[in-house]
Amino acid sequence: MSLLKPVFNQATIVTCIAANALVFLKATEALMNELLLFGVTRKEWQQKNFVSQVMEDEEESAHQKASQNLDALRKSPQNPRKMSPTWLIPLEHGERSSGQGSKL
Repeated sequence: MSLLKPVFNQATIVTCIAANALVFLKATEALMNELLLFGVTRKEWQQKNFVSQVMEDEEESAHQKASQNLDALRKSPQNPRKMSPTWLIPLEHGERSSGQGSKL
């Protein structure tokens, strides 16, 4: 038999979660009261947060789409020479350098 007893039981965990939720709600209420002192209404605050969330979602969506496009290009390149940076591709016989980069 163990000498250590569990410190947290289910009721304690539920109580802690509820207390944290209450603290969060009180902090949000205090923030809203501060904003009202500066003339920002709750509706304006919600609209600003909505717009910023939409912008973040669009930015994340664009990033994911670009990443998917890049992955698709890497998996099935039509011209492998166009898929790599030009300074990593050795010149083929008879090809001339474009003049970019360092010259030896």
